[in-house]
Amino acid sequence: MPSRADVFGITMSSLTVKPAALIARWVKRLFPDSLVVVGGPHPTFADEDVLKSVPEVDVVVRGEGELTALELVQRFAEGEALEGVKGITYRGREGIVRNEDRELIEDLDSLPFPAYHLLPVQNYRSFGAKEPTFTVLTSRGCPFNCKFCVAWKMNRRRYRVRSVKNVVEELEYLVHRFKARFLSFVDDLFTISKERVKALCRAIRERSLNLVWGCETRVDMVDRETLLEMRKAGCYWIYFGLESASQSILNSMRKGIRVEQIKRAFNLKPLNNLARG
Repeated sequence: MPSRADVFGITMSSLTVKPAALIARWVKRLFPDSLVVVGGPHPTFADEDVLKSVPEVDVVVRGEGELTALELVQRFAEGEALEGVKGITYRGREGIVRNEDRELIEDLDSLPFPAYHLLPVQNYRSFGAKEPTFTVLTSRGCPFNCKFCVAWKMNRRRYRVRSVKNVVEELEYLVHRFKARFLSFVDDLFTISKERVKALCRAIRERSLNLVWGCETRVDMVDRETLLEMRKAGCYWIYFGLESASQSILNSMRKGIRVEQIKRAFNLKPLNNLARG
């Protein structure tokens, strides 16, 4: 029998609707008085549909979850009603209630570092890494408007960043507390500000953090100078969102890039043989 808990949070994307629903049902069977909360991209888009199709889900948290979840748990702990909690959709006495949206968090530095110590960090790996791999988010949002992407809905087409100082302090914490070596920056668009990326790379080198890392970005958001700084700071892989080699398909997706830009990015030479440091 799992240990007792009062509130269960489940992340749900469109690809994981079925397993997330299965977990919700399992939780309600074991703990019928618990509060089952789901968040993530899919319920942000389809909050009422999730509540109608998965009766075991009590509350949907839409968009950014930190402040909403905190208020939600505090209300639940005090036995108070959920009326007025911004950013949630829930089951009211007379049906589904959709509260107003919560404002985006403007100062990302105000958020504490994730509670890594509560997780079995030694079990997390990324693409064949033999050591634990940590994920770090240095910014939120993307200003582009690709048809298939959820970033515009989750972040309302707003791009916000953490300060370089705040990010590098988290990296130092991971290195010193958990002996971290491998990590992945999971920003929607890591290199949107090349100057910021270069400043972060310099800070990583100045503090001798000796990290091996990767990131995600677009082919029109890199140049040789920036890639060189990234490589010197430990970048070993980049995930580019290509989607297609057909210009007409790229256009229909509102991707905003050209096939020539894809070729140019992959022909930027060779940083693999450059020594770090």
